[in-house]
Amino acid sequence: MWSMLLVAVASASPEDPPACHGPCRPRCDSAYDPPEGGGRPSEPLAPFASVPRFYLHDEGGFDYSPVSAAVDQLLGGSPPDMVLPIGTAQHFFEYPLLRALRTHPRRTLTAGATEVHVIGAMPFVSWAFAEHGVCIGACPNGSHAEHEGRMRGVADALRSTSTRYWGASRRRGTPFVLLSGHYAHARHVTEPLARELSRGHAVLAVADPMHAQQMRVPRGSPLRGLVARGISVPYWAHSQAASAAGDSAGAERIGVMFHGGLGRYDFATRDRTVRAMRLMQARGDPVDLRVAEFTRGGNATKKRLRGARRAAYEASGRAYQNASLCASPSGDTTRVAPAL
Repeated sequence: MWSMLLVAVASASPEDPPACHGPCRPRCDSAYDPPEGGGRPSEPLAPFASVPRFYLHDEGGFDYSPVSAAVDQLLGGSPPDMVLPIGTAQHFFEYPLLRALRTHPRRTLTAGATEVHVIGAMPFVSWAFAEHGVCIGACPNGSHAEHEGRMRGVADALRSTSTRYWGASRRRGTPFVLLSGHYAHARHVTEPLARELSRGHAVLAVADPMHAQQMRVPRGSPLRGLVARGISVPYWAHSQAASAAGDSAGAERIGVMFHGGLGRYDFATRDRTVRAMRLMQARGDPVDLRVAEFTRGGNATKKRLRGARRAAYEASGRAYQNASLCASPSGDTTRVAPAL
């Protein structure tokens, strides 16, 4: 159940559970912690009931506050998909999740009393700055060298005496969780850190463990296994997908939607989805169907997200708000994490 931690951080506090819209209200009580054998529990389960206590390592080599400050400055209060290329923004989930974990009610300040250790690093966010040539500190050898130095700092911090729990993590079965936002993990996690992670009980929190089958890694690298055994966490969602007033203030959501392209290695899964939705349309069911790769913005930045591309992207946001169900057929991988 400890893997629920990183999905729960985006929810409301235990005293203020998220509101449910009409169609799924009967299942909301049990959505936080489905029972082992399926079905619905006899009594509603409180949010966070199964979320473990965790310790956040955010000092020394784990101190990524300069990276967080750089993100704050870059975004300037705007959502990432309005500033960054869409293909980059959706993978920036390391940033909001760690921010939420800092103030989460299940965080403990006693490392010895925790069930889960969370590593306060942001490998993909750090690499993204490096890839665009941005130095966050003094980096005489270039931005990529600065990023690789940050990753070595994480590996060194794990080995240090201040995190003696790392050495005993396998024996105690206490996981150390590292958020890893992008599918090309070998580029941003780096091999030295991957090898250190393989020495303890490390778990990667990734968008999709199936990325392990696709990414290129050095021969003998433990990274493929780390990703394959990872837990799925949400992408950073479309910034216009949520109603400003909340679902309860608007009309009830109805119908289904699919906005996306068919150019994926999916064994015709999306083609079949589109055919099924067109049959529903012909029957008179409420369906919002738009087939184009750029409905999700492609890799456009805010400056390039204009004209027909911007209209399509905004239409997708409205469709998310209005639909009761969003079809999410497999694309290049076969498992998809829910959006924040």
